[in-house]
Amino acid sequence: MLRGTKASLSKELSIVTGIDEAVLRNGSVGMLSGIPAAQRMAWAARRLTTRPEDMTCCLLVIFDVNMPMLYGKGEKAFIRLQEEIVKETNDLTLFAWEAKHPAGEDSPP
Repeated sequence: MLRGTKASLSKELSIVTGIDEAVLRNGSVGMLSGIPAAQRMAWAARRLTTRPEDMTCCLLVIFDVNMPMLYGKGEKAFIRLQEEIVKETNDLTLFAWEAKHPAGEDSPP
């Protein structure tokens, strides 16, 4: 088991998460806002969660979005997140990213 700080383990964390080392070492909300939405969505794409709402919850931090989480809404939680992100930014790369089911199938429309 590795022990250390986010900065000292940035290389290992980058390999696992796909997030650039510089972002892990120096990440701040200001720095994240300069990274295209599609790239930030891609960071979460490999993450496995037991519920779709859990994935949305992870993305709240990456996009600095504040919205109540309503469990039991499934994929609708992700759509609500996209709507909130669009309210805050003009970055349409958000729609270039497509969620995949764990089995690799396209998400339902």
